[in-house]
Amino acid sequence: MHLDAIEIAGLSSCNGAVSSETLQVIGAERIMHLLHDRWNVRSGWIYPLLSSDLALHLAQVSEEEGAEIKRTLDQFKPSAFAPLLKKTPFPVLCAFADQRDLGPSQVHQTLLAIAGDGSFLQGDRMEAWCIDLAISCLALHAQTWANRPVRNARLIESETIYLAALEALLFAELHEDELGELIGQVNVVGRFDWSADVYDSGAHALARLQLRAPGLRQCRPPGLAHTAHGRTWSVPWATR
Repeated sequence: MHLDAIEIAGLSSCNGAVSSETLQVIGAERIMHLLHDRWNVRSGWIYPLLSSDLALHLAQVSEEEGAEIKRTLDQFKPSAFAPLLKKTPFPVLCAFADQRDLGPSQVHQTLLAIAGDGSFLQGDRMEAWCIDLAISCLALHAQTWANRPVRNARLIESETIYLAALEALLFAELHEDELGELIGQVNVVGRFDWSADVYDSGAHALARLQLRAPGLRQCRPPGLAHTAHGRTWSVPWATR
């Protein structure tokens, strides 16, 4: 990523410099490809690095309970303890999301589809997911505004619906009803078939992310507009 940043900086300052909008797209697409390599449901490389269900459970119980669990699993021949401890976790996606081959430009949809599996989003999995969700929001923001400099959030397509919900969850301070409406719009557009507890999972993710990055709300990207309850928020440069 550092080498990518140096390359983009060079493109912006050398002879025949590339426009800032083009550089935004280059950087955003590179980030989306990296996130897609990590999280795509077919071959994402992050899953083997995450804690197994057993490892997460052992971290939550006492030493004595953990020893009893190990003794029980060791009774299987061969022992089931080591395989379960190392078992790669995978999220359970809704039927429609699981049937889609989502590309790098849709990595935010992949991450949002994972939000429906609250049992997966625990411990280090939650931490990795919520940080990459914030990164995907910033990448989508850069790509959307560079490609489609619109004047009103109501006029553009599904990317802005995703942007509005992600920005509200990660960077804004909206009333619970307004945030719930935006998440509901994403549920409809993405056909995620989320259950009612996904909002709580999102709030939990935000709390974890704020603990890791206390200044996150101050990093709100400029130019992002969103609509809730008929109101539209935007900043000056996006409406020029």
